[in-house]
Amino acid sequence: MPTNTLFNPKQVDEFNSSVLNYNGYGVEGPITANATTDLDLTFADDMIVTAIELIVVDPSAGDYMTLSVIHPLGTVLNVFVPKWLTGPSSFRTWYQVSYPAKLVAGLILRASYISTTATAPTYVGVNYGLHKVLW
Repeated sequence: MPTNTLFNPKQVDEFNSSVLNYNGYGVEGPITANATTDLDLTFADDMIVTAIELIVVDPSAGDYMTLSVIHPLGTVLNVFVPKWLTGPSSFRTWYQVSYPAKLVAGLILRASYISTTATAPTYVGVNYGLHKVLW
């Protein structure tokens, strides 16, 4: 399990297979109506995030999502998407970041779904474009 790695690229064009392995991963779960539901992904290895895909089926107008980096003790280190509106229609969207973000082993990527009505969506999933840092 690579941790405390030195490689920390500032641009995607610095990527190469001697340093990184693609390691995409998704999280999903049941959403509670009129509440906040967290979908967490904890890293065992140092990772670089380059993309995020959100999939939401049957959201309600007023619902939204946030994406955060959380310390293992629960402290919010960074909210990199403070409010992604879901709108009233099902959607699937892929967002490719223009620069890579390195997250060290032990940190948590949290996608929070905030349901603002008595009707929860029928499905929420988040796929992350991740790359395991080898050294």
